Amino acid sequence: MIISEVVESDNGSKKYLLSASDSDLRKSVESTFFKHTEQHLPYLCISSQYGCAVGCVFCETGRQKPLGNMTTEQIVQQVLLCREHLLNSGSLGDNQELNTILFAGMGEPMLNLKEISGAVTEFKSQSLANRVTLTSVGIRHTADKLYDLPLDTISISLHATTDEQRDMLIPSKAKFSTKDLLEYFAAYHQNTGVPVIVNYLMLEGINDSQEDLARLKDLVDKDTFIIKLKYLNEVSSIDGIILNPSEEMPAFAKALTEAGFRCISDKSDGTEILGGCGQLKSQIRDIRSKYRIM
Repeated sequence: MIISEVVESDNGSKKYLLSASDSDLRKSVESTFFKHTEQHLPYLCISSQYGCAVGCVFCETGRQKPLGNMTTEQIVQQVLLCREHLLNSGSLGDNQELNTILFAGMGEPMLNLKEISGAVTEFKSQSLANRVTLTSVGIRHTADKLYDLPLDTISISLHATTDEQRDMLIPSKAKFSTKDLLEYFAAYHQNTGVPVIVNYLMLEGINDSQEDLARLKDLVDKDTFIIKLKYLNEVSSIDGIILNPSEEMPAFAKALTEAGFRCISDKSDGTEILGGCGQLKSQIRDIRSKYRIM
């Protein structure tokens, strides 16, 4: 892996473009560094695939054709190269270390768990970060392999309260159904003790009604999961896609909190350099067939 480009925001967030080689620029990924929470803890959001086979309509990576998995060596190199640049630029501060490595960049981690497992082992053995986390839509046929990973947190992408909504937003047939997703990860949490966060991207007119709020309360076990309400980041325009951020997030957050849920309202860092959730893409993209969702 080589770093092809670094873009920095005014607040110190950085977006790295890394390529597997000079000969095929489609085989490139992006990683984002940001300092999250009030403690300004340094996070590195990394990629695990070139493109993505899941095809989430709200995600730049999902709109391009999948071009294969990153290897364990490439995933580790991605972190080492970014870390070296961060150390040289003084971005890691006095502690000189990453707090968290997140598999939440390009690709669906549960479609590349063998290589990710090797990478996580390296991260832990080299003490490259205090914590390693993973975000996934939940892939049925690889789910049991998650038990082999020493994760500190896992986030699951729900984003809907019915299977019809979720199939529209996340068209992959390999994912769990809405109910099965929550049942599986409730058992995973019970068996491992690993905290599980339920991501819910709020979209105007799609999943932000009072009916959705009521279903969300019924679906999610407040004693098991943390709910993270997410804001839609800007993505490129593709004919047929009409997505707008919802203005109902404060009302949802208030209602969920009052009902006893642990709820986070999240707005991505790095969006001003197109490094936020859903904004990462390869240098040269092969766009998959166009979507029509509304």
